Amino acid sequence: MSRILETLILSLCAGTAAQAVEAVCSQTQPVFYAGLEKQPLLRVRIADGQAGKLDKLTFDFEGTSDLKSIGNVTLYCSGGTPYFSLNAPDHYRAKPVDMKMVKKGGREISFAGNQNLPASGDAYYWLVVDMKKSAPGNAKVDAECTNVTVNGQQAKIENPSPAGAAKVFPFKYRVVPYFRSSNLVDWFPDLLQPDHFKLITDIIYFNVSVDQEGNIVGGEDPKFLQGLEKLKKLRGKRPVSIILGIAHSSPGLKATSASLDKRMKLAKTLGEYVKKHGFDGVDFDWEYPDNDEDWQNFAWLLCEVKPVLFEQGCSVTAAFTPYYKMASPSVLDQLDWGNTMSYDKGGEHSTMQAMLDDINTCRKAGMPDCKIVAGVPFYSNEVENRNWDEQKGYSYIVSSFPRMKASENTFVDPKSKKKHYFNGPDLIKQKGQEIIRQKIGGVMIWGYDTDVPLSNARSLSAALGNVMKAVAK
Repeated sequence: MSRILETLILSLCAGTAAQAVEAVCSQTQPVFYAGLEKQPLLRVRIADGQAGKLDKLTFDFEGTSDLKSIGNVTLYCSGGTPYFSLNAPDHYRAKPVDMKMVKKGGREISFAGNQNLPASGDAYYWLVVDMKKSAPGNAKVDAECTNVTVNGQQAKIENPSPAGAAKVFPFKYRVVPYFRSSNLVDWFPDLLQPDHFKLITDIIYFNVSVDQEGNIVGGEDPKFLQGLEKLKKLRGKRPVSIILGIAHSSPGLKATSASLDKRMKLAKTLGEYVKKHGFDGVDFDWEYPDNDEDWQNFAWLLCEVKPVLFEQGCSVTAAFTPYYKMASPSVLDQLDWGNTMSYDKGGEHSTMQAMLDDINTCRKAGMPDCKIVAGVPFYSNEVENRNWDEQKGYSYIVSSFPRMKASENTFVDPKSKKKHYFNGPDLIKQKGQEIIRQKIGGVMIWGYDTDVPLSNARSLSAALGNVMKAVAK
């Protein structure tokens, strides 16, 4: 064979190899927090079977509105795990990559070195940033992957600059009530008013469910959609996120999260649904994954859902019960924030100490303070024996005991003769003050739709609002 022909064949083979190398980019984290380190900005998946060496990754921060808000920039690898977790078991955990960072000036940055790629299976790399405390609210944080070099050849990059951009959370803390569609439309249609939206940052509209095939159930119900339009009208131009609440779905979420095909189906369906109806986020209230396998499957579900919802600018959150079945680190690390259900314990079901214990449980699990949103109840439960069927909404308590003091937290139900415990106005204020003192992410309210009107001197919403308002940073 002539030297010329040999050179030509080698050149053609190299070109074929270059075309064979593929990388796919996506973003999963729409909410960034000022002062929080190690926030994943961009995921780069190097496709199956690219054995050899990763030589170089280059990124451009073209879509970032304030480069000075970004501190350290690092590159992590999570191996074959498609989600970013710093607290998961070792074989799922993302770890920093030993590649030299080369700043090229302006908005471009490169990482160079020789990193071994697996002989089979995908490999996931993450562009990770620290945000300075001075980062302004609503600042955009965005990046594009402009170069992936494997075995000396440039890879073909799919979706190098995913649609949308992360934004810095603009408030001091979150105030996140749940509101049920049945109460909004039928039972208490006049309770929620525009003034409520001056006190909150997000509202979780409750609820649709998921069946065992990965379908949304109840999402096209006329009354549910009627309530959604009512919410939007009441919100007006206030910067309050309306979040789709998924609940009452344990069999459905268990079956769906255990199947890759069903996870992908639900992710696609949710993406289409939130876009069609104008939601700003999705909240999962599973209650509960029963074991480690369920929690891991939930993590797999979230890593399918998050890139799809990111493109719609939607957050992904979940409610969980730290004192009962604490969420796994693989789940916690994927949430934009987590709502602790710090109520329904035995005895006095929602004390201050119970809330503080749940906050500390979250911290021990590696959850950043800014993502811990502590739940408070606007209802009572029996002290002697928890009985969900006998819970009393706060409006019932006020109407039944018109002379009750703001400092009182117990009563004996006139019908059942059972002692109940609840959070009165004074305790709700104290919890709000403690949440601020703890410097966590904010407060969640279950049963916002059982309150009395804001004009009532005993309104829990007003009591909490006097302490925790939707105040910009």
